[in-house]
Amino acid sequence: MLQLFTRIDRFTAAALASVFMAIPAIAQEQEGIGDEQAGSAQKLLQVIVVTAEKRDVARNAQDVPIAVNVLSGDAIEALQIDNVVDIGNTQPNVRLQSVGTVPGVANFSIRGIGLNSSVPSDEPTVGMVVDGVPLAATYGAYLDTFDVESVEVLRGPQGTLFGRNATGGVVSMRSRRPTEEFGFRGRFIVGSQDRVSLAGSVEGALAGDDLLGKVAVMVEDRDGFFDNGAIADDKIGERESIFIRPMLLWEPNDGLDLTLIAEYADIDGDGSIVQLTDRAGDLPNLFGFDPGEEDTLFSDPEGDNNTNWLQLTSDLNVSIGPGTLTSITGYRDSELSIGEPSINGPLATDNDGTTLNLFNLQNKVEQSQFSQEIRYAASVLDDRLNFTVGGFYLIQDLDFQESRLVLGVLGAAPIATSSVLDQESFGLFGQLEFELIPDVFLLGGGRYSSDRKEVFIASFGECDAVFACTFGFQDSETFDDFSPRAGLRWEATEDITAYVSYTRGFRSGGYNFRNTAPATPGPYDDESVSAVEVGLKSEFADGRFRANLALFRNEYDDIQRTVLISGTEQNVTNAASATVQGLELDLTLNPIDNLVLTGSLGLLDGEFDEFNGLDVNGDGIPDPDLALGLQLERAPELTYTVGALYDIPLENGSLFTLRASYSYTDETPINTVNSTFLPDFGLLNASLTYEFADGRTSLTAFGKNLTDEVYGVTGADIPSFVLFTYLEPSRTWGLELKFEY
Repeated sequence: MLQLFTRIDRFTAAALASVFMAIPAIAQEQEGIGDEQAGSAQKLLQVIVVTAEKRDVARNAQDVPIAVNVLSGDAIEALQIDNVVDIGNTQPNVRLQSVGTVPGVANFSIRGIGLNSSVPSDEPTVGMVVDGVPLAATYGAYLDTFDVESVEVLRGPQGTLFGRNATGGVVSMRSRRPTEEFGFRGRFIVGSQDRVSLAGSVEGALAGDDLLGKVAVMVEDRDGFFDNGAIADDKIGERESIFIRPMLLWEPNDGLDLTLIAEYADIDGDGSIVQLTDRAGDLPNLFGFDPGEEDTLFSDPEGDNNTNWLQLTSDLNVSIGPGTLTSITGYRDSELSIGEPSINGPLATDNDGTTLNLFNLQNKVEQSQFSQEIRYAASVLDDRLNFTVGGFYLIQDLDFQESRLVLGVLGAAPIATSSVLDQESFGLFGQLEFELIPDVFLLGGGRYSSDRKEVFIASFGECDAVFACTFGFQDSETFDDFSPRAGLRWEATEDITAYVSYTRGFRSGGYNFRNTAPATPGPYDDESVSAVEVGLKSEFADGRFRANLALFRNEYDDIQRTVLISGTEQNVTNAASATVQGLELDLTLNPIDNLVLTGSLGLLDGEFDEFNGLDVNGDGIPDPDLALGLQLERAPELTYTVGALYDIPLENGSLFTLRASYSYTDETPINTVNSTFLPDFGLLNASLTYEFADGRTSLTAFGKNLTDEVYGVTGADIPSFVLFTYLEPSRTWGLELKFEY
């Protein structure tokens, strides 16, 4: 761990040191923020509450004994955050990107606990929760932040309240609720890549003050980010999307409220944004492929990618006795498709970055789920004891099809696979916080979870190109787990909280849908993470300075990974263990009125302690000794962000806001064997906002990735074949008009 500190740039280290040196002066010289301060700076300094604890009353994030970052809807707008990827770039040891191979599939990673897969049978490691409903699959979880009330990112395993598949953490999004006052909000964006975005919402009372309603709609169209050298006058990365969210809130009295939410989205776009990284790749050169200019990508066939979902949510809260009974019911139906199957090869997306048929992919996933959570939370014994108890039930149906054309340039035939999953899960959970002595609180909890999975699998080689299949494997298995939590919280002063905790989380076992016969699809067992965390949360100078620090150590056991069985036969099994430890620091500083400085630092050390069956050097023989010390994928050793936001009030009552931020991500291995690394990258964003005197209208000029960094977060390295990287967006800029009445 100590050697990681030497990786920090000297300027960054000096800046952090100067911030700490300035704390005493700020505390002595300034008494408060001031009632007249307004604008975006104030939005970043407002008191932030956390709902992810599932208590009967939300509480200040500074009092919560977990590492959590919370962004309010106002802060999200002030920081020009468009989606969950932008959120991940603002927080230490948090990466919220897609997998790359299949757009729209989340591969979130927190504290080095993540996955690198687009197979829907691979359970997520970071839980995604939308309006209280956990998403059982990673498909359709790549979400926009339009009309969001808050986003909470919980770092570390959350085995008690969120249960299965929260070994890395949880991202919880809450939609903006309607108010009784009639109002209209609108947003219009034009920008680079011919981007046009229209969004708006209308809300108000429908029947007296008891029944409130709201409808939010967003429509967006944009061209691609990169020139396509394979198709004339074409761009790679085009997207069209529509999003609709109607909502009803019934609140007949202070002790009862019911919220009904419907959410529909449809996204059409290109397939992968892939670049041939090794421009002297053996196989492409063999067939005379000319990579051309470095800023030109090649996608042939380009592939049409469609993702759509419908989610229905009921959120009921009833005051009973000293607490609140909550019922959250959710239904979600989602579908993702890339290309169409064909007997001559899939009409698919290019995944090799050349004009050759080296690796083309066609994919279709249909997923539906129903979930029900009931819980009771209360404060008793003069608020000395706070507790939450409840139960959770989920059923999921999932159909998966995939067709590949590998080395079609050599005359190879397409291969295909198909699988069906029926899943039933339930859990019982409880968590408490009890004041042992004044200002010292005992934390405790646990969750019992059970997953039953039944599968029908036609491995690669058991389906033809149009999915006439023989399902050669059928099986069912139940996976049980108990995840405890224990800790202590100390309110040292009114503004300083310290805590220590032990938490266990698990990721359910399962089956390999991308199986190649004659290997066995499974089952493989659960993997688990046992985490110890020590944290300190503090505020000084009447809230002008916030500093939060967390130290953690995770023992990562029974890791689910693909290993070599014999020759070219591979299988998914619980082959590895690892230790992941690190440090996280979050800073917010308000040195003068209207100026807010922010910063975060994440240090991470994640290495395999054991990895049986891994062929590291590619000789067809497992190398357990060479596997020791390999760095985990999607686990950069260093991440940091710095930002500044400054409001300039004008005499006519209007307001200018200047904002700039820079985020850095260290290099990270492209695969498990660490054969090559994705380069480090830094993203510079900035914006200038003019808010009119009425306080209801604003105009913003913004830019993202202003240095036009060409970077990726995942890729593939196939020896003697090709090395390629799935790229993230290039430089973008635009104008945004917002109004609220």
